Amino acid sequence: MRRVMLLLLAALASAPAGAAEPLVPGAIFDGDKLDKSFNEAVFNGFKRFESETGTAFKERVVGTSEEAHVQGLRDLIKSGANFVVTVGFAFRSSVEKVAREHPEVRFSVIDSVVDLPNVSS
Repeated sequence: MRRVMLLLLAALASAPAGAAEPLVPGAIFDGDKLDKSFNEAVFNGFKRFESETGTAFKERVVGTSEEAHVQGLRDLIKSGANFVVTVGFAFRSSVEKVAREHPEVRFSVIDSVVDLPNVSS
């Protein structure tokens, strides 16, 4: 949870002063977001961030296939998310694909590495 808070705070801090768009964080989970593990820690971090900053977050719970990941990421972006956190190595190829399509959106991948300028691994 602490890592998620730090990621979100870093995203807020890195936004240029007077930026046209405010930070709209989003999280995507494949499976149960209340899994007593990483997904739940990320979800709790987002809830705490929302509580402490007043900045609402978007979320999607999707299936485990790459197609479900890609569609979930695209849906988050369509809903307005401009900073998206993914949990788990299974999102690597999906993030790589969608991050190339949306260079204006920042992504964070937990437990994997994607070497793109708009992705923090």
